[in-house]
Amino acid sequence: MAEGLRGVCHGTLPGIAFDDGDQLFGGPKTEILVHHLLARGRAPEALEQAHAALDLAASQPHPLGEAKLRLAHAEALLANGRAPEARAALTRALELGPDEHEALGQRAMVLTRLGDRAGALGDLERAMKLSPSSPEYVYLHIALAHDRSDHAAKIAALADPIERFPDTEVFRKQRAEQHARRGDHASALQDWDTLIAAFPD
Repeated sequence: MAEGLRGVCHGTLPGIAFDDGDQLFGGPKTEILVHHLLARGRAPEALEQAHAALDLAASQPHPLGEAKLRLAHAEALLANGRAPEARAALTRALELGPDEHEALGQRAMVLTRLGDRAGALGDLERAMKLSPSSPEYVYLHIALAHDRSDHAAKIAALADPIERFPDTEVFRKQRAEQHARRGDHASALQDWDTLIAAFPD
């Protein structure tokens, strides 16, 4: 999803030692610890940490806000296969912080998993308005808004983000794939050539 804590931390914290002093339930390190555990495949422990932090937050305000804490809790719930509870946690996070675009993006993914496409699209539209510089919401919205076989509609929808996010290769890559699925191999090759020139590595 977003270049938030989860995106930054997944696979990038193997050298950090989280000792007992770092397990500050309800403290600013809670989210980092939860994401670290999820990145290591330790979903049950991540959920335990999030639960403990929420318990403490009931009597001691969380430094980064309860909405942020509930976002981490929701990610841990989802990693443990508890999508309906993750949806409830994200809804609560949004009640506490209506402008938390990461919670909207995360809830959109949960709603998609639960089969609520309309609800997911609504959340993504709100997230895009709150954070117009975040390409991940645009990408997810395009993926959900059009049927898989409607290649022409996806190609048309991809034109704007390709211009708005020139440093994000996924949009042009997706358009190349859509062109190829339509049988327009010349346009697909043009997009691939542009990608290779722009991202040689």
